[in-house]
Amino acid sequence: MTSETPQFQAHCERLIGLLPELANSVIRRTLEALRAPKGDLAVAQDRQLIFGLASLLQQHQLRFHEALTHRFQSEIAMARQSRQTHSEARKSPGLKLDELSLVDESAAETTIEVARTVQLIDLVTEWSLREFQSYTAALRGDPDIHAEANPFSPAAFARALSDAVSVLQLPGAERQLLLRVAGKELARLLHRFYGDANLQLHQEGVIPVEYKAVINPHAPAAAALDVNRPGALDALLQRLPAALQMSPSVVTAALDRALQQLPLNQLGAQVDDPHAIQSLSQLLERMVKESGSVPAVQPVVQDLQTSMIRLALQEPQLVENLQHPSWQLINDLVSYVGGFRHDEAAEQHAFIERIRPIIDQLVSNTSPQADDFVQARQAIQEAIDAQSAELLASREATLKALEEADHLETLKGLLHQQVEQHLEGHTVPIVVSDFLRGPWVDVMVHVMTQGDMDEQESHGLINVVEELVTSLQRPTTLDERDRLRAMLPSLTERLRKGMALINWPPKLRGDLMEQLMVVHARYLRSPPAPATPSEPPRELTPHEIVSQMRSEHIDSVWEQLNPDPEPKVHVGALPTVPMGLSAAEDTPSGPEAAEAWVEGLHPGTWFKLSIQGEWVNSRLIWVSRNQRFFMFTGRQTDDIHTLPRQVLCNLREQGLVTEVQQRSLVQRAADSLMGDLGD
Repeated sequence: MTSETPQFQAHCERLIGLLPELANSVIRRTLEALRAPKGDLAVAQDRQLIFGLASLLQQHQLRFHEALTHRFQSEIAMARQSRQTHSEARKSPGLKLDELSLVDESAAETTIEVARTVQLIDLVTEWSLREFQSYTAALRGDPDIHAEANPFSPAAFARALSDAVSVLQLPGAERQLLLRVAGKELARLLHRFYGDANLQLHQEGVIPVEYKAVINPHAPAAAALDVNRPGALDALLQRLPAALQMSPSVVTAALDRALQQLPLNQLGAQVDDPHAIQSLSQLLERMVKESGSVPAVQPVVQDLQTSMIRLALQEPQLVENLQHPSWQLINDLVSYVGGFRHDEAAEQHAFIERIRPIIDQLVSNTSPQADDFVQARQAIQEAIDAQSAELLASREATLKALEEADHLETLKGLLHQQVEQHLEGHTVPIVVSDFLRGPWVDVMVHVMTQGDMDEQESHGLINVVEELVTSLQRPTTLDERDRLRAMLPSLTERLRKGMALINWPPKLRGDLMEQLMVVHARYLRSPPAPATPSEPPRELTPHEIVSQMRSEHIDSVWEQLNPDPEPKVHVGALPTVPMGLSAAEDTPSGPEAAEAWVEGLHPGTWFKLSIQGEWVNSRLIWVSRNQRFFMFTGRQTDDIHTLPRQVLCNLREQGLVTEVQQRSLVQRAADSLMGDLGD
């Protein structure tokens, strides 16, 4: 990116001078909204929460103003610097693990908060922001409009608000309420902020850059012809006019070379329908043309024309089967190469050079078979994996640590299930069940992964769960009470040892042991309580059976007529987040759908990932063995984000990560041909 022009510098400095007043207006209007709640705030259930927040904000008004002004200025300065040098990318908040950004739960929550505020600002400032971006491009001397070139972006202000609110150290409910109210006021003020700046620049005679209509060939669209429908593509080729098919410009050199290099006897045996081969050639020509949207891959698609025609001579049903490895190879290749950003041209070129021998070997084969394309596709996937591995070559220690963490998380999940099985059907104090589900699982993980104790001692600590649950059930016989008395000394000793292994806080240890002592002492002093068989359920009378059936029928009919009960909260009070880029009415949602989506991820796939309020093209480059951790590329090549599985599922539920949806190259070529036919 070129350095800033004097006009753009003056523009930025003038707006930066307005930031303190903008921060003051945000706080003042937020206080007014909290003191006199309207709309969704007026029907909020917890009015005390609103007035309590207003009081706290009034008390810390100066501190909040200082923080908000500072964060506004810092975000703008950081945006200007990164646009000039392209060397510093914003790092998402989170844990650091050997140069990798490990996005934890708190970082994911921050991302969701920022995304909500960004969406709100985008909705309120839509037209004033668009005009502001066009003026920004003019001041910078850019021929085209790029949203990221505007340092005063909604994402910058949203991040500043989120960071500034943190200085107040509010509990979760108060923080969410303040962000929601302040976000609305910030959006309204930015609408005026952008509008005033536009008016000032217009009066100075600045001519904004015009928006250009851009057709994205990769974007999913409703196609006139679904090439995935069996026989659809073959039917399209049959409809192509004969005169057009026989045109010399359509029967390409690739077709001529393919036919000439086949043996004469094979040529006579295979070319039963020259019309079909010429139609396929025209489709391939159109695919080459459509691949021009990704110039780096266009020569590869052009070279593959020859192999595809040779394959069609061997397998006439090729056009009828779009699941054939040859079509999938081309679609996968164009999709992957097309995912690279403009600033990743060197990495894109390196990948093309890496796969060039694979393509050359395929093209040189005069009698290709389906298996040849399968092997080539596998080799290309290996090249994708190798390119991802290069990004992680200097981070072996990090990968080892993540694999160990993956193993521990998986082991912890299995042990947690075992604890739940032991607790099922038994009544124990809440403090004990929480202890077994949490700290004692950590004890068992330590025992099973560390080799610092013998086998007998390890089994003794692992058996604590079953023995402790049993000891908290009241004895029903004298023998059971005697067994309880005999097991307590050993059980107590193992409990203390396990708690010491994980350095559990002394106060919590004392509270737990005191609770256990009270229960055990009562059981040892009291006589056993004989087990009493439960009484069998009373048989219903015929009248009761009919009444129950009628009631169940009425309930069932009511549920069918009213599948969604009336909500108990005001709709306006519900927080909103951006809709996923690939969202559709029939797209599954909820935790189970997110888990299923994560389960199907594999390295080499491109995604749109929201990082601190900004969408970036990101590639999944590594998945741990048990799918507990996922690594994605960031804004820069060396900027890598590691997302734990739970965080990724959470982002998926909120619509903040989605696959990049692209129409296949075959579909785009078919749509183009349909346009020629006038359909």
